[in-house]
Amino acid sequence: MAHYLQQDIVLLADASARILGFVQFGNAATPDSQQLRRLYVHPRHQNEGIGSALMRAALDHPEMWRASRISVDVWEENAGARRLYEGLDLWRQVANRSRLPPA
Repeated sequence: MAHYLQQDIVLLADASARILGFVQFGNAATPDSQQLRRLYVHPRHQNEGIGSALMRAALDHPEMWRASRISVDVWEENAGARRLYEGLDLWRQVANRSRLPPA
């Protein structure tokens, strides 16, 4: 895992000098693709919009914009993550991002 932290981009959500969550992404199997590796929000701060904000920040990052493909793996039993991605309409956003201006 240490090599991912040296190569990947990690964005943090914090408040009052406490980390509330993070998103980690980096290069995937091909040079023109990115992989969302981890999205974590502390359980006490879930359902506060932090996961959505982290995902929007990741998708707006220049490395993600340069990628022709972005992959996300979600465990079938991870209902919270699936709800988050579906609520963000992530699949449509990634597919149509060439028509969406960066925030």
